Amino acid sequence: MVEHPELREKPLAITQKNIVVTCNYVARKFGIKKLMLIKDAMKLCDHLVMVRGERLEKFRKASRKIWECVCERLEGCSYRIERSGLDEIFLDLTQVCNDRVGEDTDKRFDFATQFVSDLRRAIFRECGFECCAGISTSKLGAKIAVNMKKPNAQTTLRDIFPMLLPLKLERVYGIGRKTCQIIRSSLNWTKDELHVRDCLSLSKSKLEQILSSPKLASYVFLAVRGVDLTSVNHETSWEFKTLSVGDTMRRLETLESVSLYLKSMAEDLLKRIDDESDGRVPTLLTLKVRFIATDSSISRTCSSKMPIEISQSLRVDASERANLLYVVFEREARESHFDTSFTHITRVAYTTHNALSY
Repeated sequence: MVEHPELREKPLAITQKNIVVTCNYVARKFGIKKLMLIKDAMKLCDHLVMVRGERLEKFRKASRKIWECVCERLEGCSYRIERSGLDEIFLDLTQVCNDRVGEDTDKRFDFATQFVSDLRRAIFRECGFECCAGISTSKLGAKIAVNMKKPNAQTTLRDIFPMLLPLKLERVYGIGRKTCQIIRSSLNWTKDELHVRDCLSLSKSKLEQILSSPKLASYVFLAVRGVDLTSVNHETSWEFKTLSVGDTMRRLETLESVSLYLKSMAEDLLKRIDDESDGRVPTLLTLKVRFIATDSSISRTCSSKMPIEISQSLRVDASERANLLYVVFEREARESHFDTSFTHITRVAYTTHNALSY
């Protein structure tokens, strides 16, 4: 929509293969949702505009631009920042509030609210992107708040507990669908949905028994009561240690079809390496493959030293470099006996391990 303003008021979906991976709010008014099949989305809105989103270079560049805009506004402040995916940033403004307004709670909330409002305006002015924001006392609270007013607004939430109780458990930050399914199964839950309020009777020891993870059980026990002790991870930034491209595809039944896929992915990986280049040189390549088994999936991995020709400094032709990546992976795959099991592959991923390490 930034590139094509004429699409802003039209129902718009970004697609990958046969799936809607995201859509604008105009499309959502028709009932279209993330991860919906394209054919189902078209039934809801026959004039839906679809843009292919397999290549993420533009999204990554936009995300980096927003990140840099935020960091620039925070220069001279003591803060913590965490990048979560392409479209989300957590900010811990505790120390900024301490420095600017002291310990008065009302003043702290007022300051944070104005600070974030100014930040959102800067992002729109300099990057062209609208965004929403949630201000609270924890990451959990901020996640609840950010979902209250979308797409271009912000919410300050001091007391999260009343807003938390009616939420579906899987909507709670840090819990997710899989954990929710385990809890539902253990409780023999017969209702269609499991909400936060339904879990308040679960003791910490019961959750440990259900989830087989004391750490996760402790988080869930506190989260359903509105308590989140996790900190903003300041180590999460744009200095990647690994770069990867991967894809889940329909059944591939011949080695030739897999080879064509690997060639395409080699080009994608090379583009990522070049786009993310900051002077550091990739050192190791890894190929990960997941196969369909009778009742489960099997993953295999092989690695190889990164060819020196991949370094941009040598100015080797891009197509030659991509082909070299493919040749290395194909050799490693055959030496690892992948060729005997290439039938029914469900996922292939290239990874440059320690890709940007000196």
